[in-house]
Amino acid sequence: MQSTWKKSTMARLGIAIYNFTLDGDHYLQLQVGDTVHILEENGGWYYGYVVHNESQKGIFPANYVTLKDYVLEKHGIMENVIPKEKPLVSEIIEKLREYGDILKTLYLNRDQKFLNLAGFMYELMDYRQKIMYDDITPELINTITAQITYWNRVLKLDVTLRNERGDRIEEDELTVMEIYEKHMDSCTKLEIKSETQGFRNDNSQSYSDIYNLFVNFKHGVLEAFDHCEAILSLYDAATDSFISESVHIRLDDKGMPVDLAKDIEYDALFTDLDNNDINSKLFLVCQLVRIGIMHPKSIRVRDQNDIMSVLNRNRDPKTNGLRRPYGVAVYDLRNTFAEKVDNNDVPMHVVSYDNESLYSTIKKAVKISAERKGASESVWISLKLLRGYHKDLRRIHPLLIKQKTKITGKFGFPEVIVPGDDRNDIFVTIARAELDKAKNRKQKNLQLSASVIDDEGKTLSNGINMGKSKCAPTYSSVVYHQENCPFWMETFKLGLIPDNHKNLHLLFLFKNRHTGEAKDKDSRVFAFSYLKLTNPDSAFIADDSYELIIYKTDKLLKVTPEMYLSNPSTINELTNGKEPRFPNNDITFNTKDFLSIQIRVCSTKFTQSARVLRLLKWSNAKCAPKETTKILEHFMDAEKSEVVKFLVAILDIIFQILSKPNLSGILPYRALVFVLCTIEEEKFRGFKKVFDSFIENHFKETSVHTKLLTDIKNVLANEETGVPDTIKVLQPLLRLAIKSEKLDEKQGKQTGSVKQQFVTKLIDVLLAINNLMSTKSDFLLPTQKEILSSYALNCEEILNVLSPHQLSDYVHEFLQKIPPDRLIEPKLASLCNIVESPLFLDVDGRKKLMPDICQYVRVLLFSMKELGPCYSLLKTLFNKLQPRSADLKEKLGPTLKNVYNLVENVLRPIMAVVSKADPFSTIHLNYATLMIALFSLMEKDHFSTYFASFHDDQDLTDLLNEIYTTFLELIRKPIYKSDWHIMLMSQNAIMLNVIRQCFTALTNSYLHDNEGRRFNYQLWNSFLQLSVAFVTQDVLHLEKYPFSKYRKILRRYQDMRLILGLQIASAWKKLGKFKINFIPGIVGPLLEVALLPNQDLRGAVIPIFFDMMCCEYSHYNENFNNVELEMIQKLDTLIESGQGDKQYKEMFREIMTRLCNNNLTINPSLSLPFVETITLLIEKLLDYHTVHNTYESLHSRLHCTVNLLNFYKDIKKDEMYVRYVYKLRDLHLEAKSYIEAGYTLLLHAELLKWNDNKLRSHKVYGYTSIDKECKLKEALYHEIIDYFDRGQNWEDAISICKRLAIRYETEEYDYEKLSAILKRLAELYNKIVNEPIRPASVYYYVGCYGKGFPSFLSNKTFIYLGRPLEQIIDFQHRMQRIFPDALVLSTLDLPERSKMESDKQYLQICKADPISNLDQFIDTQASERIKRFYKTNHVQVFQFSRPFHKGKKETENEFATLWLKRTILRTKYVLPGILQWFETNNPEIIEIDPLEYAIESVQMKVLELKDVIERAQQNPKININNLGLQLNGILDAAVNGGIAQYAKVFFTLKYITDYPDKESSINHLKELILYLTRVAEDGVEVHGDYVKTGAPSLQPLHDKITNNLSEFQEKVDGYYKPVYSVIKRKKESRTARRIASSKYLSFRPSNIGDKSPTRAPGDDDDMLMRSKRSQSTGQLFEDPRSDLNNHKHQSGSWYNSIRETMSDSRSNPSSRRSSPRQSLTSEDVFRNSFDSTSIKAKQDDPHLRLSVQDRSKAELRLSASSTSDGDKDEMPFLPPKNSTIQISDITSGPIPVKPPRYRSPEADYSSESYLSLSLTDSYQVGPLDVSPVLPKKTVPRRYVNSIEKKANKKTANDRNQASSLEKRRSSLPQFIAGSVSSDESGTKKYDTQV
Repeated sequence: MQSTWKKSTMARLGIAIYNFTLDGDHYLQLQVGDTVHILEENGGWYYGYVVHNESQKGIFPANYVTLKDYVLEKHGIMENVIPKEKPLVSEIIEKLREYGDILKTLYLNRDQKFLNLAGFMYELMDYRQKIMYDDITPELINTITAQITYWNRVLKLDVTLRNERGDRIEEDELTVMEIYEKHMDSCTKLEIKSETQGFRNDNSQSYSDIYNLFVNFKHGVLEAFDHCEAILSLYDAATDSFISESVHIRLDDKGMPVDLAKDIEYDALFTDLDNNDINSKLFLVCQLVRIGIMHPKSIRVRDQNDIMSVLNRNRDPKTNGLRRPYGVAVYDLRNTFAEKVDNNDVPMHVVSYDNESLYSTIKKAVKISAERKGASESVWISLKLLRGYHKDLRRIHPLLIKQKTKITGKFGFPEVIVPGDDRNDIFVTIARAELDKAKNRKQKNLQLSASVIDDEGKTLSNGINMGKSKCAPTYSSVVYHQENCPFWMETFKLGLIPDNHKNLHLLFLFKNRHTGEAKDKDSRVFAFSYLKLTNPDSAFIADDSYELIIYKTDKLLKVTPEMYLSNPSTINELTNGKEPRFPNNDITFNTKDFLSIQIRVCSTKFTQSARVLRLLKWSNAKCAPKETTKILEHFMDAEKSEVVKFLVAILDIIFQILSKPNLSGILPYRALVFVLCTIEEEKFRGFKKVFDSFIENHFKETSVHTKLLTDIKNVLANEETGVPDTIKVLQPLLRLAIKSEKLDEKQGKQTGSVKQQFVTKLIDVLLAINNLMSTKSDFLLPTQKEILSSYALNCEEILNVLSPHQLSDYVHEFLQKIPPDRLIEPKLASLCNIVESPLFLDVDGRKKLMPDICQYVRVLLFSMKELGPCYSLLKTLFNKLQPRSADLKEKLGPTLKNVYNLVENVLRPIMAVVSKADPFSTIHLNYATLMIALFSLMEKDHFSTYFASFHDDQDLTDLLNEIYTTFLELIRKPIYKSDWHIMLMSQNAIMLNVIRQCFTALTNSYLHDNEGRRFNYQLWNSFLQLSVAFVTQDVLHLEKYPFSKYRKILRRYQDMRLILGLQIASAWKKLGKFKINFIPGIVGPLLEVALLPNQDLRGAVIPIFFDMMCCEYSHYNENFNNVELEMIQKLDTLIESGQGDKQYKEMFREIMTRLCNNNLTINPSLSLPFVETITLLIEKLLDYHTVHNTYESLHSRLHCTVNLLNFYKDIKKDEMYVRYVYKLRDLHLEAKSYIEAGYTLLLHAELLKWNDNKLRSHKVYGYTSIDKECKLKEALYHEIIDYFDRGQNWEDAISICKRLAIRYETEEYDYEKLSAILKRLAELYNKIVNEPIRPASVYYYVGCYGKGFPSFLSNKTFIYLGRPLEQIIDFQHRMQRIFPDALVLSTLDLPERSKMESDKQYLQICKADPISNLDQFIDTQASERIKRFYKTNHVQVFQFSRPFHKGKKETENEFATLWLKRTILRTKYVLPGILQWFETNNPEIIEIDPLEYAIESVQMKVLELKDVIERAQQNPKININNLGLQLNGILDAAVNGGIAQYAKVFFTLKYITDYPDKESSINHLKELILYLTRVAEDGVEVHGDYVKTGAPSLQPLHDKITNNLSEFQEKVDGYYKPVYSVIKRKKESRTARRIASSKYLSFRPSNIGDKSPTRAPGDDDDMLMRSKRSQSTGQLFEDPRSDLNNHKHQSGSWYNSIRETMSDSRSNPSSRRSSPRQSLTSEDVFRNSFDSTSIKAKQDDPHLRLSVQDRSKAELRLSASSTSDGDKDEMPFLPPKNSTIQISDITSGPIPVKPPRYRSPEADYSSESYLSLSLTDSYQVGPLDVSPVLPKKTVPRRYVNSIEKKANKKTANDRNQASSLEKRRSSLPQFIAGSVSSDESGTKKYDTQV
């Protein structure tokens, strides 16, 4: 093994044959099939890279790859190793790789094209194998390339350019115009023509308009009981005739081919179908003829015995071969022709013979062909439509069209007659016969037989051609049963030999066949007819219909020619007077009896023209001159189809006549012209090759050249009638004359004078032509057009005699002779042909012709005339002047002057056409390409010389402006399709060169104030705009291309973006003091350049931004606001459209920061914040674009939109802010989140004011008819109301309605609008009351941990608003759909640092309970339906809890160590809001001790039980089975161990001794349990009523519950007797003392705005007195509504109060004095305050400001409503449902409980506060700031002791009168926050006091 690596020389390219997956940085991973470029080798190891991943190099074993031959291409220092294989194989491999990548995308997108593309890829693999084994044909190449072209178009891939052989062509091999033409051709060849297009050699004509129908007969399903014959032919229903000959197939009695075992192919190719046939009503007809005995049709019986008798019958050959009609099957070919697809195994249903004829049955079958399906008898075939010449098809499809396949032609020659296609087909059709038509005549079973007989009476054994090289002496017709006038329409073909066709005739014999075999054996001929096949002049009889005389004989045993040849054969001869004569009168005839036949000759061997035949016999007849003249005159009237059959022989004879001195008149010349004109016709175009072959191989006449030129000159000079024909065939005539002269010269007998004479005569012909062109005669106008069309061909022939220099003089004269206002289009076409001719290759000839061409085209282009022909001429001219091969370049010579001549004359006219033409027209496309092609011809000297030729400064300015404008238009509106990649890249390469050349002129002439030329802003701006547009065009984004394509572009064109980008940077530097003119307009365009993913380009452009800042800073008051604003706006637009990446962000920050720190012009304190702002904006915009294009969920799009919205608000860019408000609105509407859409739109509405300021167009956003700010605000409010209404957020919609109502009433005084809005307001109120109850909002806590999340989600926590009725499992599944890669954690503890820093995604999900504020409903009679909305909406604080055991778990009683860990979260903004989720602040975690946990648990049971009881009392009909279950769970001793365990833990002397500060909480727990007992009593009573009235089956359960209640009461009475006895005393003084005790009461100010200190609870004598008065009247507390009513406003409407409230700014929250007693913290309180459905904490007052010093203090203030029923049972010490909870501290710093969500005039405008504005203020009556501030009344708390339940129950009437509302106001046991302490870990512990 070698110890060193060396460069590989032999092994350079390999294919991996094994997978190499060894790990290691220095190893190269290989997969089977990878192509490897080998760079170095060392023993058994190679070093290299996989071709499609050049960046990753490594070593791999040498035996893991197989080496391949290669071709090494070098481009400078770059090497490209290309596999040495067939070009088509390489292309297939490339396409398979390209399609493979696309196939994956199609599969992921579930695209329907997936299966089709996969199938095509398998086909390509098969094609590749065939090509590698040289199994390839031109047809296969066409198939592959056509299908690749089709799939390239379907998949929107690049068009592939190909040559005539189908190989790919590189753009280096083509000119610009050729590339364009190739692309244009590809657009017309998308349809796959592989199987339907024939191929011929290069010298052959195209026969793509010839169609062929391949038919393969499969089998039949018949019940014929005899052998049958299937006759296939094509039938045209439109003309009611057959158009093709027939194919005969023998079948057995079951329908199977009889020769199937002999491997005979039963197929046919119907050829020579043209477009008319394809578009006609064509059918494939199968006539079924039974072959057997002459039995009646009734033989088709179903009786088995009859069938067997027929089949077993002894068959005599004389009687068994009769042809009897059976049926017809037809198939409509229109579908096959229209779709051009194969039809495999097609059934043709049989229609039975209808007792008339098979021909009439065909018509019947055609009519019912679409309806007849499922017939019992059918014939099965396969069809395939092929296009091309049938001989080529046999070569192309050897497996399909075999040698045994019958080639079945049409009747007659096709539209295009193909030379060499020899045919000798003579078709005879037996149409019908009429015999013995009289009614009394007996009907016969007529059989007609036909034979070919010579004049000696011999029958030709091969006279009848039966197909497939089979011949027969006789053809027998079908026998129709008892029909004297049969209608046959049967066609057969004669098999005649051309050498032996004279004196032949057709003989038709009639027989009467019998049904009985014995009698049928003696059937004899009883009549006959005949027809001679040739005329007396030996020509074959004409194609026509003939009615033959039927001669009858009953005595003759044999019919001989001597009997009838001298007698007439047709009825027509009888009418002409010729009478039959029979000596013995044994033959008779009747003029009414006849046989009708048709003759059609399609033969290249026989001629039916006597004129042609006489000319062919001229050489043998030795005719006199006069007779020769007569023959020639008659010949020129012959049918042209007969002329071309014998073209060579006729030409030989004509030239023999021309060479005769005594026959030197004009007539032989005219005969020659007639022949040449015939082969010029389209139908006989194929015979041009026969003529060419005649000239090259057969023409030997050496003496006709002078005679030909003389005749030509005489005809042209005398302007005879033969001029048009002469001009039409002038080129072949000159060719014949020159060929004759060359043959004469070759013999060596020609003298110089003869040669000069010939040249003189040739020049005379040219002059005669020139003279013809100067004649302004309408008669000669067609002739002049013909001269122009063929002039180049004539010149090409003349160049064999004259030199190019000589000929160019006559051509110049010829062009000058043409009148300028005539023949413009033909002249341009002629010039195009001259440019294509060899004359143009000569330098001198080109020098004379170029001025004429350029000047002529210039005039036409400026006048916009004949643009199409001018384009063709210029295209040809450009291609000719830009040769690609070395040979052509050498022949062409120098072209610099020719190109400059073009530039000088046609450049600006072409550009004028481009600018004037319709941008979507072909003219615009063609001339834009011409302009690009002309620029490609120009070299550097051309540009410099052309620019220097402009002495007028304005002319040069106009030229540069035209170039810049035209190029910019071509870039912004591309004229080429996106898949024309080669054309686009060629255009860009040429345009880049032109831009650089023009930049030189721009800097030299329009930058400095020299030579009188000043700085031209327009030109420089056009240059910059064009350069930016060029650099940023999509086709130059090389990074999006596959690696192979990317490398190919770099190798051929380099990175054109970088080239021009560097020139932009250079141009900016050169602008110097003129830079300020382009600021800030150039910021956006240069940003587009800088955002391109090219590091070098970014490095060149980014510093320009800093230079702009410096320029603006220096010119405008030391700021760069314009640059900043423009950059922000453009970045938003550009990055949103997909430009930019993180690398740009980092590069921008790095370069700009460095420039800011190193620059002395701008202070870094000004520039660096700008850089950071732009960097942050780029980051947010990139996130926004990423989620909008990569994330499928709407979630991330909403989040990023809000982030951007916040950013623009922070930097006070209101226009951008509003733009994203509407984007956010649209996203919400897309998700049907109408509430969030309303909140979002409200952001814009709050920015607007009620004034008449004019709106700028960008702020209207869909309201095009609104131009004032107030009108837009009003329209937005109405739209918001609609959104809230659709989202069932009627409360907030009401608030908006109130705002509009105030304005309509008090400012606009528009009572019509006021009426409408009040009606809407009433509808909303009605919906709140009467619509079905809305589901309560549910909230979930979500933690997103890990770096796998987007940056705006990573390691953050959120509160999500769930969907209506959404359970946590459904929410979890929804989140996993949003984040499919996330793993849901099972714990709610903070994840480990490793998880938070990992690249994965982790989710924490749990339900979060909202902490709402219902202060506005205190002392109101609001129903639960109304309050339900506010319990779960307009909330910002949430909590969730989880139990745990602290310390060692008690085994005997777990409640002793069971603690509760509670997490309290506050979202940044109120929910619901502009999003359905918001991020949370730092959570606060508190721990609740076991005693407080027990209190909460009992409270929960009490409230749940009371809720069920109250619902049962309100609606006795509801099902309350749940009540029984709850009561059983509480009272049953087996399941109520929890309460018993509480007593064992907390009611012991040890616990009280250990925790003396817990005494109040213990008493609280005791009273709660007692109260639970009393509630349970009510529940048992309600359950008993329910059992008695509607559910007697629950009586056993009720009895059990009643017993359990008694036992439970006894236990409770025993445990809590001391407390119970105290409560039963009802001492008024004791109650008063407990109410007045500060231990239980905490007050709030009576007025919200009062800032005076809160009074101590015990110091309020008024309170005590009111309490006493209440007790004296039977009330524990005074009704608070009396105080509220006293404080209400007495004057003015509520609109006034609302308006005053709206005009007031929000007051700062005031701090409150903390309660002297400390129990629970705010979190504890929030968790332990409950309503009727769940125990929820209440939110604190919005005007309280929390302080850090009082962080451990909290105050629980209870404001309870009293009832008028003093004897009502009350729940002691439990906070009322509608109590207000006062929190002294939750977080550090003042955070209002209900922060304002929306902007007010005096509000803080920071981004956080702006979005945290709330529709609801907790101190207001309504959810919006539109209601008057009502003074709050401080209500005393409940008595310590509840009134003892009365011994005697109230009567039923009293119970019915007690309202449910009063029952729901039952007070609850109160718990008060206690002391705060901390354990060793620092976790806060809170105790609670009662």
